[in-house]
Amino acid sequence: MDECKPLVTGIEQKKASKLEYQEAIALFNKKPKKGIAAMQALGRLGSSPPDIAEFLRDTPDLDKAGPHPLHNRRCQLGLTRGR
Repeated sequence: MDECKPLVTGIEQKKASKLEYQEAIALFNKKPKKGIAAMQALGRLGSSPPDIAEFLRDTPDLDKAGPHPLHNRRCQLGLTRGR
């Protein structure tokens, strides 16, 4: 029975990590700057402009339908395509 305990703990940790990630994505969809800060606090996102650009480009759960306040910042950093 003791052999199963580390496995259960690992699964619980993965579930908690996934929940934190989903909460950070939901926060990003409401308040992008706070969502990015939450992802950085979780250690899931670096602070460099290329790290943030990759996150914005490659994360499928982000709400990309409307303009975000980060767009102007991305333009200032030269992170938009075609510029």
